[in-house]
Formats: sequence, structure tokens, C-alpha cells
Amino acid sequence: MPTVKLTIRINQPPDVVAAAFLDPENIMYWTSDLERYEIISDVPGKAGSVMHLHYRQGDGTVIMEDVLEEVIPDQYFKSRVTGGGIAAQVETRLEEFAEGVTEVKFRWEGRGTKLLTRIDQAIATGWGFCGTFHNRFPETASSTLLFLVMVTRAPLCRTLPI
Repeated sequence: MPTVKLTIRINQPPDVVAAAFLDPENIMYWTSDLERYEIISDVPGKAGSVMHLHYRQGDGTVIMEDVLEEVIPDQYFKSRVTGGGIAAQVETRLEEFAEGVTEVKFRWEGRGTKLLTRIDQAIATGWGFCGTFHNRFPETASSTLLFLVMVTRAPLCRTLPI
């Protein structure tokens, strides 16, 4: 399965970074092409919670289901994302790198669930909406970082490829 990994460092402690990522109000700022979200069940940020994410795709909308499967407060969270021709596991690890600095490690692993998505996956060596996810992930993660920095008013530390 194609996998995308990215590591960034943010000048805030893990609890601040985790709170920013798990607050559903913030998802609109760091997820490209997202029009809206719906909380389907349970408390956002709690294992077992389910959200439906409505993305623009061309002239239409694709609905993705995001199930938060596992949470270790301020350290780790894992989601299962399905819909729109993909199925993916999304893991985020938060580690204190230095006093007040969090290293965030993103890992997306997924596959196409429809024939066209699988063909596109093979051609583009990416996955997701016609290969755009593979090409946009670093940009989206950078937007996430900028959002977190803006929210917490912290200076940017640096972005690291892994």
C-alpha cells in the first residue's frame, strides 16, 4: 500500500499540539478542499468518535468517513478514513523533542477501493483523488503547521522530511 510520511517540529508542548489537531473546529483550516464536517457519533477527540468529511471534488462532493480508532492523550492518535475511492489508516505521533517543542510524525497508508482509484494509484504512485493527495500532502501538512503556529502564536521551528 502507498505510504506517505512527514515529520515536523512545532514550538509548543504536545498537549497544545494535540488539542489543536483533535478539535473538529480546526479541521477546516488544515484540510484542503473540505467544505464541512458532521459529527456522527461520540465525543470528538475520543476513541470511537465518527465524523463525515464533505470534500469538493470537481463539480461534486465526496463524503469521507473518519473513525478515530485509538487515542493516547497528547502522544498518539489513529484514524481509519474511507470513502471517495480510498481506504486509509492515518497515524499521528507526538513526541517531546525538547522543552516546549513537539515532533509530530504523520503516517498515511492507504489503497484505492475503486478500479479508477487503483489505476490512478499505480500511474501516479500516489493515492486518493486522482493522485492529488500524494502531491498535496506536504502542502497540506505545511498548512496544518502554519495553522497550529498561528493558533498558538509560536514561532516555526522547522520541517523535516523522513
